[in-house]
Amino acid sequence: MVKQKFVRLKRFKLQVRKLLGYLPPIVREFSYYGHPVAEVTLTEEMINTAEELAFKVRKLAREKGLREVISASLEKEIIGLLNHFGWFQYAFGDWREGLQFLRIGEGDAMDSSYKGYSIDVKGRSQPWHDLMMVPKEQVDRKPHDFYIGAQMVGPRKVWIWGYATSDEVKHAEIGDFGHGPTYAIPFIKLNPISAMLRLRPKDKKLVS
Repeated sequence: MVKQKFVRLKRFKLQVRKLLGYLPPIVREFSYYGHPVAEVTLTEEMINTAEELAFKVRKLAREKGLREVISASLEKEIIGLLNHFGWFQYAFGDWREGLQFLRIGEGDAMDSSYKGYSIDVKGRSQPWHDLMMVPKEQVDRKPHDFYIGAQMVGPRKVWIWGYATSDEVKHAEIGDFGHGPTYAIPFIKLNPISAMLRLRPKDKKLVS
């Protein structure tokens, strides 16, 4: 009897896990101390895809000699991809559409594009982190049009805090957080992420 209940419970958990993979990511917007934030709930499919792509990131990094990627943990690459996927879901309405714009092994580990602009999603891995951090060496080597601040606040939650332009990053305060000179901007000081959705194609300005 106990064994049968255990089997039924196990089957139920598998069904729920399978269902989660097909449920669309949930996006909601809210205000955090007056700053607008977009929250994306990740699906099983997003997590599985991030795990698969993380190995590709490492392989290309070795081929291209990207030392900062090779020395980082595989977990860091997975978290970076999940933050990207959170942005993709918010920007495109379907995170899978953003995959075609994901560039792996160029510049740093990965970046992407949106409406013709180069995008670098700078994701943080802990809920208590409060800064978007951009290594100065990366900006000097390959500046992007926009930098997006994102953060994992739970196993299945990504907060998209906002964005900064390349010029705004270059004028931000610089600190050394253990990995060399790094530009740091508080999440709550970033431009509202909703403005990115009103971005016109490349060489055009944000719609007011």
